[in-house]
Amino acid sequence: MGLRKPANTLLPRAHGSHFCLEQLRRDIPYVYDLTVGYEGLKKGDIPEDEYGLISMYGKAVYPREVHIHVKRYAVADIPADEEGFAMWMNLVFVEKDLRMDRFYELGRFPHNHDEDDAIPAGKPVLHDTKEARARNLPLEMAFMWIQFLSIITPSYYILRYATSAAASVLLA
Repeated sequence: MGLRKPANTLLPRAHGSHFCLEQLRRDIPYVYDLTVGYEGLKKGDIPEDEYGLISMYGKAVYPREVHIHVKRYAVADIPADEEGFAMWMNLVFVEKDLRMDRFYELGRFPHNHDEDDAIPAGKPVLHDTKEARARNLPLEMAFMWIQFLSIITPSYYILRYATSAAASVLLA
């Protein structure tokens, strides 16, 4: 399709995003684009594989730092037609992919024009750091396990019922 193959992001889902934006267009002035980078990962790593449910809930393995880059787009500047929107969104995702390249090089998102020419010269970038530490690790782990079990337990009973029903149909 002539699109740049992303190395760090998924392909954008322009059709669904366009539908959502058209429903909200008259009610919101801005769309915020968030790009998330996890410390400790290198280019090619998949964050969900490294920091998924099992590693976080079962092994208490978390990223030490999570970096979030936020960019604001005025809704009035975003094309309203579906084809124009798809082209705009592809450009946004190319920019996100390039931003992630810089993240993996620097270990953080760029802070100034010297590090990334997409940042206007002379305009400051908000950079805030907060230590990521569990206040009460045993309590947070217990809470996460409760959430995990609340998802898994109903699935177990549904699967058990479905296999029982299938077995009774097959054996009958």
